[in-house]
Parts: sequence; C-alpha cells; structure tokens
Amino acid sequence: MISFIRHSLTFREDSRRTTIDTVVPEVSSFFVKVTRHRWLNIVNCYLPSSRTAANAVSATVITSLDFLPATEDTLIGGDFNAHSNLWDSEQSTDNRGELVTDWILEKDMVCVNDGLATRTNRATGGASSPDITLVHSNWSNKVEWSVGEDMGSDHLPVVVHVKLKITATRQQVNSIPCWRRNGVDWEPFHACVEEAVLELDEPV
Repeated sequence: MISFIRHSLTFREDSRRTTIDTVVPEVSSFFVKVTRHRWLNIVNCYLPSSRTAANAVSATVITSLDFLPATEDTLIGGDFNAHSNLWDSEQSTDNRGELVTDWILEKDMVCVNDGLATRTNRATGGASSPDITLVHSNWSNKVEWSVGEDMGSDHLPVVVHVKLKITATRQQVNSIPCWRRNGVDWEPFHACVEEAVLELDEPV
C-alpha cells in the first residue's frame, strides 16, 4: 500500500500502523495539516476477504474495526470487502457489511459513496462496491466522491475531492535562506562563543 502526498503540504505519518498478512488488515495512516491548529487524518486500508479462493468461509473473521481511527477529523478510504445497501446497490448485505454499518453509526461517521459500483468480477461480470470512503459527519459536506475511468484493474479508481483551502503549507524549497540580524541579542551570543573558544584544547 502506497500513499503519495503533494510536496508542498505539511504532513506527518501516524505511528499506529498495521502490516498485512493472512490475518491482520493493512492500514496506512497519515496527517495533513489543513489549518494552523487542525490536522486531517487520512487513512488507507485493506481488509482481507472472509472467503477463500474456493469461496469457502475463512478461518479468520474480522469482528471489530477498532483498529481504525475515528476522530472528528478523519477520512478513511479502502477496500473493505464488505457489502451493504448503504453503499452497494448491486450486492446484498453481508456480515462484514453489517459490521461496518454498525461501526459507522457508533462513531458518527458518514459513507460518501453514491451507490456506483467500484469493482467488476472478471470471471462473472458482476458489479459490486467493496471500496468505501468514510468521513466523520463534520466533513460530510466538504467531500465529493466519484469513480474514475478504468485503468486496467478489476477495481475502478475512487476519486475523493476535499473542498477545503489548505492554508498550512511547507516553506517553498526554492526560497533563499538568510541570516537574521535584526532583533538579535548579541551579548549572550558573544559570551557563548568566548566560552566555547576557551574550552578548546588547542589555541585558535
């Protein structure tokens, strides 16, 4: 799982991170600074299917989504391998879908999918929407969701546009560094330099 961030944005990686194996979901989380005192937590995730290639129920069943953050400034996007009438108009609700729906209601999150399919089964041609985008209710009117053009995968790209003017950006890399000379208290600086010179083993 890879996340790309525009170089001009101020961001930091979330230390809470899981790694994917046959049991644990994969989660990648980072924060983007959107205002002076506000950070948006953007989360990418993948939840393995509860069925094997032979369409048999897996021995590992996800029973909780507590590994996902759910603050008032959270945006989550990923392949949940879950189906519910809340976001999937093609497939019937399954157990994973009920789990996700209950978590959404409990955490005051909102699913911004519009019902369009995000995946086509290449074997059967059937459409579904296992890819879900969730935001806290505080952000529900600031997000636009759409499906992009086919790029050769069985999953279609999901485009999420956050309608927000970010005012907290990094300093431009092409800016010229300079020494600050005004408003400097030089006496303590001189004292520190003199003390450091006297501590040298060799004369200067």
